[in-house]
Amino acid sequence: MKNPSLGRELMQIKITPPPPPVSTHSPDLIHSPPPAFSCGRLFSSFSPLSGFRHFLLALVSVLLTGFFAAAHATTINVTGTAPNDWATIGNAITLNDGDILNIAAAAGSPGVSTQIQIAANANVTINGSGAMITNLRIADDTSDTQEHAVNINNLQITSGASVGYGRRQGVLHLTGANAIAGASGYAGIYDTRGGVLTITSTSNGTLTASSDTSAGIRDMTALNIEGSAHVTASSSTSQGILMGGAANAINVAVGATLTATSSSSMAIYSVSGSLAITCDGGITASGGSQGIYASGQSVSITGNSTLTATGDTGILADSLTVNQTTVNATGNGPGLNLGLSIFGATNVALTDNATLNLTGGTTSSAFGGPGFTLGAGSSVTLNNHLVLAESHPFTMGTAGGTWQLAGDAAFFAPSTAASSPATISVAAGESGTITLKAPPPSATAAAVPTLNPAALAFMALALLGLACWGFKRRV
Repeated sequence: MKNPSLGRELMQIKITPPPPPVSTHSPDLIHSPPPAFSCGRLFSSFSPLSGFRHFLLALVSVLLTGFFAAAHATTINVTGTAPNDWATIGNAITLNDGDILNIAAAAGSPGVSTQIQIAANANVTINGSGAMITNLRIADDTSDTQEHAVNINNLQITSGASVGYGRRQGVLHLTGANAIAGASGYAGIYDTRGGVLTITSTSNGTLTASSDTSAGIRDMTALNIEGSAHVTASSSTSQGILMGGAANAINVAVGATLTATSSSSMAIYSVSGSLAITCDGGITASGGSQGIYASGQSVSITGNSTLTATGDTGILADSLTVNQTTVNATGNGPGLNLGLSIFGATNVALTDNATLNLTGGTTSSAFGGPGFTLGAGSSVTLNNHLVLAESHPFTMGTAGGTWQLAGDAAFFAPSTAASSPATISVAAGESGTITLKAPPPSATAAAVPTLNPAALAFMALALLGLACWGFKRRV
């Protein structure tokens, strides 16, 4: 060998085997130690370095650095001035994972229909200025395989040719005041997958999703409003919210609110499936026809907050159960406009201190249906605007309870406070409240302890021994 020292140095290099593979779900994937065969070890092994060796190792270092370097997110600014104007950028903007799109007020609106295309599974941010931008829409990639964050901040857009947001698996995170409107005949937000749509905020962000002749938000099987998000879904001639599954759910968390409105149709429409509502935040459904419409379907409402439904009929369903929630259902206008209309044969069931306040239209009774079953602590208030008394059967869901009547509610003979069912009526044009009071606690005699004869004998001997010991001490 022409250079013995180089040979000796090469023989000293340790080739450490690579570490075991790291699971893609392991936190070590993000904060893993450098490979055992690293440039640092190479440099330390070759000392002193010749000019050639130094060049070779520097080249290897550059190549490895490039190999391990992470891709950087892109920030796109639309300012209204070329080359950052809509005309130059074009009618399609693709956002990859981590990308940020800033749209300045001076940018105005695109001259043609333009789409913000979110790459599959990409977490992105879109910042608006609070000014309405027309001819702009958002779309998730159809190959989404998991939920991803779509952060919108003071973004207000109206689509020029389709839905406002074609959603696949994006989770909307709200900051500031946001609005998404579909083009004429298209939904504001359309769930193309028919899955779970989640809208959330950590800063009381708001969103209004709207359409003229389609639904404000449509075709998901579950709508979750979380954090401190405040969401409004509205339509002029169609539904505020249209649920498209065989089993649908609306969940509003504590601190969040949901408002659904329609000028001439249903505010919340469950097309062909049951509807389960969790109301831990406030829910308002105001429809031109019905507040909540689930014809032929069951509706269940639970949660510690208040749900208010108004329309020609406040709530129309095949059956209704209410647990804990305060539900206000009001029929508007003249005619048979009921607060609550139940077409099935099952009583409306109230449990766990639920409250149901029903109000009929200007010439209508408050309720149409088979009757009510109340658990202890639950109550029904009937605001009867009919010219006749309104009477319904009330069944105790808690045995041994007692009916308590207030206002103009009265027992229809021979019913009494202990009857189950009891027929209870509210006079024409009057209001009455029916509450089931819990049964009184049963009086239980205090248990008297008893001792068996052997125990008594032992106690007597012990007392006798104690007395003798005391006598002996005195003597």
